[in-house]
Amino acid sequence: MRKTHPYILLALLISETAIGQVSPSETPAIYTKARFSLIVGPSLLSVRENEPYNQYGVPKVGFSAGIGIIKSLTSHMQLQGKMLFEKRGYKTSTPDTVYTTTNGWMFGKSIYNYHFDYLTFSIAPQFLIGKRKAISIGAGFYFGKLFRAKFQVINTSLNSNNSSPLPTDRYGKVDYGVTLNLGYSLVFGKKFLIALQLTENYGLKQLAPPPPEPPEKNNSLVFTVAISKK
Repeated sequence: MRKTHPYILLALLISETAIGQVSPSETPAIYTKARFSLIVGPSLLSVRENEPYNQYGVPKVGFSAGIGIIKSLTSHMQLQGKMLFEKRGYKTSTPDTVYTTTNGWMFGKSIYNYHFDYLTFSIAPQFLIGKRKAISIGAGFYFGKLFRAKFQVINTSLNSNNSSPLPTDRYGKVDYGVTLNLGYSLVFGKKFLIALQLTENYGLKQLAPPPPEPPEKNNSLVFTVAISKK
């Protein structure tokens, strides 16, 4: 069955929920002052240009949390900035066979789990569309600082789970790339605004050491909920 891209799913959700929302007068179109928000949400993680991951990669879920700021430039354009703590990384899984003197041949798999903790900053213009200007489309750049890395090996045959820290300089202390997003905002009660946003972070920085190590570039699809005061 052909998979539906998450951006399409969010667009369908927006089209269904836009009808019957608050009136245009209740949804502020322009904010004369900067608006701050609290941001939190899960992410789907992977790496690009990595042949072993292309063959053995499995889904890995991460996490993002932090603060955001939005400043209106015109009635149809805003500038959005974010500072987030992000749990990133990737995970692979390969079949594994182990022979023991007590149990003979044991069949399972080895899971290699890479955990990367980043502090990221991003900035992206947001274009507002729709009658209520509740739908936003944006594109910009992000910059990330790596401050912790860990490597975890899980062997289901031996029922083992081993973790070890990785030197952060092995994977590069910084990361940067392009960020694309699609969002939808609505009024909650009389005092708060909620913004749902789906963001694709497309890494451009080589993370792994030089060859013969395989190339690695971060890639993440992040769904966030941002809450701010009107």
